[in-house]
Amino acid sequence: MKTLKSLGEFGFIKEIRRWPRSGRKALVGIGDDTAVFSLPRGPLICFTTDTLVEGVHFERSALPRRVGWKSMAVNLSDVAAVGGIPKYAVASITIPKWVNWPYLKSFYSGALDCAGRFGVELVGGDTVKGRELSITISLVGIVEKGELTLRRGAKSGDSLYVTGYLGGSLAGRHLTFSPRLPESRFLVKHIRPTAMMDVSDGLIQDLGHILEESRSGAEIWLDKIPVSRAARKLSAGDRNAALSSACQDGEDFELLFTVSPRKAPVLEKMWPRRFAVRLTKIGRMTAAFRGIIYTDKGIRIARPNWLNKEGYRHF
Repeated sequence: MKTLKSLGEFGFIKEIRRWPRSGRKALVGIGDDTAVFSLPRGPLICFTTDTLVEGVHFERSALPRRVGWKSMAVNLSDVAAVGGIPKYAVASITIPKWVNWPYLKSFYSGALDCAGRFGVELVGGDTVKGRELSITISLVGIVEKGELTLRRGAKSGDSLYVTGYLGGSLAGRHLTFSPRLPESRFLVKHIRPTAMMDVSDGLIQDLGHILEESRSGAEIWLDKIPVSRAARKLSAGDRNAALSSACQDGEDFELLFTVSPRKAPVLEKMWPRRFAVRLTKIGRMTAAFRGIIYTDKGIRIARPNWLNKEGYRHF
């Protein structure tokens, strides 16, 4: 008999993908950063949702304005991951007894600030009472068919890039990050990545989704991974501990994407002229079904023993 424990989070998702009426009429259904469907005319529609729960995604002690910001930003990051433009959001909130009106005012202030900064309107939602604070935001955006970028499409020889810095999100950055929407729009308009997603559950685990959907392998250069200052500080100078945080912790919400060898030099020339956000080439795609090859300073090594969980899973 199958159980949640035996299936795991991603096995559970795979099971749902097999069920009737589970997105089979959509252009992109379950298994990518957003669902995508078409209307008779105009751009494609991308649709996503995320739930944040007290004690899992944030602590009760977190500033409510920051909780509101993150609740909106995680959805914006999903739209960025497919190259889209976010438009409208609805927010549903489960309110426990300890949450008062000043808390809610601050929460919605943060959510609306994030939405407004990226041109999104909050157009509805729902409120209920419950035992724990829980927020679900759903967001609709648009994307031109020629700009839609999914997890599938990476090919052997493609360069692998990540924006920003990784690791140390538990120090508080997961509540204040900026979704990479401008960077995503630049990429899909001028570079056309072959595959793309955001790093929410850890670099190695999320890269695994690209490998599975693209039916490819990858070579990762551990010495090139852009480890954040927070991760270095939390690890007290232990390089392996800092790399472990950068590779496994998640909640960085940076863009992870692949680019054809022909476009890679163009990207590296254009990027610093447009963005202060760091861009790092951390590896390359390899032939199918070879999994992940690890190198450190040009030397191939076995899978590091500190890489023990790959990334975050809810169950």
